[in-house]
Amino acid sequence: MFPNFFPFPNQEQKQESDETELYDRLGVKKTCSKDEINRAFRKLAIKHHPDKGGDPEMFKKIGEAHEILSDDDKRKKYDCGGMESLKSEGGGGVPNFPFGFPFGSLFNRQQQAPTKGEDKVFPFPISLEEMFSGTIKKIRISKQVVCQECKGKGGKESTVCDECRGSGMKVIMRHMGPMIQQIQTVCPKCKGQKEVFSEKNKCIHCKGEKTVLEKKDLSIEIKAGMKDGDQIRLEKECDQTPGIETGDVVVIIQQKPHSLFKRVNEHLLMEKEISLGEALCGGRFSFLHPSGKTMYVELDEIVSPNKILCLVSEGMTSQGHLFIKFSVKFPDHKFTQYQMNELNKIFPPSKQHDLESNSYRRLVHLSLPKNVSDIFSNRE
Repeated sequence: MFPNFFPFPNQEQKQESDETELYDRLGVKKTCSKDEINRAFRKLAIKHHPDKGGDPEMFKKIGEAHEILSDDDKRKKYDCGGMESLKSEGGGGVPNFPFGFPFGSLFNRQQQAPTKGEDKVFPFPISLEEMFSGTIKKIRISKQVVCQECKGKGGKESTVCDECRGSGMKVIMRHMGPMIQQIQTVCPKCKGQKEVFSEKNKCIHCKGEKTVLEKKDLSIEIKAGMKDGDQIRLEKECDQTPGIETGDVVVIIQQKPHSLFKRVNEHLLMEKEISLGEALCGGRFSFLHPSGKTMYVELDEIVSPNKILCLVSEGMTSQGHLFIKFSVKFPDHKFTQYQMNELNKIFPPSKQHDLESNSYRRLVHLSLPKNVSDIFSNRE
């Protein structure tokens, strides 16, 4: 119904490495999907697993290839710079089984605690007017911050956590039919800190938790033209944990429903009811635009029901437009004979009007069955 006014932005060209060794190990193309990588790995893992008489060295190589190519960040680095770009991370070497090991047992590997805390996502309702003009909003959050009394140590004379044996992580085995899935989670006892404190050695201020709860006001810049679903990332404003990089607060913009307008990308849509006289003879009306200014509109043509007219460049941006769909309100009273005679002079009746009177049927008002009403609605 609406024209296409959205040119695609120029895509930034990235130079890629010609290295394809990891893809060759799995027998897949460089353009393959992650699902194709996982399927190829599972097939080769069954063939080359040492417990099934396979080659241990080949098993190690396909495991290294899968671990790198199944990780989006590592795969991007490999595609751009080859193995050289991954050397600083010590990348790979141990097979990763995202769907459980094919033979009902797991390949043991050392688990590592996370290096960055989780992000927190907050939906944030914004009015259409605020999206149009832009604004600064405030939100108050509660978050954990490093205790300043003990400097995040939690106390003194700690002991190694006996729940996770000082790793900070626990591994849970979950059966999925003939397979076993390995799930890694933060230790619930030490909360990933690898150590615990006795009651007498705990910090009085944070009670051995190493962090305390704090409330903080954050400023959010709503830029003009932002859309529903846009994200605003406030870096390192999430919960703090000693020794771990703090996560981000992610604000998701949610547009509030508007009483008059509906937004479609850069465009605005509205509906306007006019009288039959205005539809035939023209008229004027006004409304308040999301920009805050009053728009004055003049009708200088015949407007039929459901007709759509446009105010150019009056959408959410200068590239967007305001589309107005008109409905026509017909009189709900009967005209006098004189008025009908005058209307017949302007709008001559059809030739069928001359049929004999006994050929006519009278129409009545009747509530529509729901299925009939739905069909009429879909045709509009």
